Amino acid sequence: MSIVLNGTTGVTTPGLSSTTGAAVGGATAGAGGLAFPATAVAVADVNTLDDYEEGSFTGTLTGCTTAPTTTVYVTKIGNAIIFHFDGDLTGTSNAATKTVTGMPAAYFPARAVNFTTPVKDNGGSFVYGQVFLNTSGVFNYTIDAGANSFTSSGTASVKKMSGSYTLA
Repeated sequence: MSIVLNGTTGVTTPGLSSTTGAAVGGATAGAGGLAFPATAVAVADVNTLDDYEEGSFTGTLTGCTTAPTTTVYVTKIGNAIIFHFDGDLTGTSNAATKTVTGMPAAYFPARAVNFTTPVKDNGGSFVYGQVFLNTSGVFNYTIDAGANSFTSSGTASVKKMSGSYTLA
């Protein structure tokens, strides 16, 4: 068995260092690490990693009189998406429904996904809310009805959130 590195067959020790790197799919090797092209070059072999990227987008909390924002970080490995934010999206409620919008279409899931995440209800209590990520990339938040709920008045917030899903 031999390794092909940057078009050279028979390399047995890639020897990545702080000054050299490897590249796949026509990408340019950088200083150390493994470089992927900006646009994925899909391959037929399902056992071949053909895409990796790190990115972020601005998530906006709707259902408040203001529109607080936070940075949502995304890592894409093949068709797997891993996301998180550590912000505190807090605003004065004007609707009982809360959503976080702003996800780029490239990260939209193929199927709806459910998560749980800590939220602060209108009474100021920290509870776990249900998050429904739809196929349009909108995070919809709900909290059990009753004392721990979002209402159309008071202050509500969405705290840290993280999750993962596949695109296909």
